[in-house]
Amino acid sequence: MRCFTLPLFSLFMATSALADPLPGPIPAEVVRVIDGDTVRVRAHIWVNQSVEVSVRLAGVDTPEISRPNCRAERAKADAAKETVINLVGDELYLTDVKLGKYAGRVVANITTDDGTDLGEHLLKTGQAVRDGERDPWCDERPTPSADIASSAPAP
Repeated sequence: MRCFTLPLFSLFMATSALADPLPGPIPAEVVRVIDGDTVRVRAHIWVNQSVEVSVRLAGVDTPEISRPNCRAERAKADAAKETVINLVGDELYLTDVKLGKYAGRVVANITTDDGTDLGEHLLKTGQAVRDGERDPWCDERPTPSADIASSAPAP
C-alpha cells in the first residue's frame, strides 16, 4: 500500500499545481500573432530559461480566421488580428497563466509593454465579446441609412 500511495500523492500534487494559475507578470517576446485572441510567445520563465507557447487571451473571444461562418466574420477577424499586431509590438506580459484545454496552449491575461490590457482593449473597440456571449460577427442587420432609405416615400 505504501508503494502505491506515494506515486498517487505525487500525481495529485502535480495535477493540483497545474490547476493553480501562475500570477505573473511573466515577460514574453511575441513570436507571431495567430489571430485576435491567440499569440505565440517566447515566455521568460526563469533566468536564461524560456519556453515558446501559444497563449489564448483569457475571457474574450474574437472572430475566427481559420473557420469563419461568413465573409463578414473573416474580415472582422483580419481586423482584430491587425489590431493585436499593432498593439502588442515585440514584448508583452502574461498574468494569471493557466493550462489551456487544447494542444499545450495556455490561457492568460495579456498586457502590452505600455500597460494596455489587450482583452479590455478588444472589448472596448467591439473586436471581441466576453467568453460565453453570443458573437455578432455574422449578424445581417441593416445599417441605419438603409432603414431610413427604405422608410422614405418614393418620389
